Amino acid sequence: MLNRISDYLPVGWRTEHHRSAAKAAGESAPTENVPESSWLEPVMQVVKSHPGAALASAFCVGVCIAWWIKRR
Repeated sequence: MLNRISDYLPVGWRTEHHRSAAKAAGESAPTENVPESSWLEPVMQVVKSHPGAALASAFCVGVCIAWWIKRR
């Protein structure tokens, strides 16, 4: 995940030193465990370019699933 706000933060507030310390300790970032697939990259590009539409569609899918579960 891109941290777009870190470019606007003061130098003392940035968390690059935390990331390097975590990698040195052997901790892995959540994105490193994502399996490589052909459909993942295009989906990520759509979400990056249209975050509002992606959030709205995820909300609608969640509402539909909740309604379907309630009706069962």
